[in-house]
Amino acid sequence: MVAIPFSQMPPELRGAEIPGMAIADAYSSHSLAVAIGLGSAISVVGLIVIEFLALGRVANYVLGVPVRAALA
Repeated sequence: MVAIPFSQMPPELRGAEIPGMAIADAYSSHSLAVAIGLGSAISVVGLIVIEFLALGRVANYVLGVPVRAALA
């Protein structure tokens, strides 16, 4: 197993929309690149959901609005 520093990657791979996916596609298999892309998308969606729930809790605390009403 070899580790290559990110700074030594070609600029077109570092500047891609999803750099990890582009690097995996260039140096490994396409299925690994797809898995990395899906993992990135799922983690972003998870963060959005968690932030949405956290804002509902903040609205409950600051405004006294029930959590269900704040999230609706």
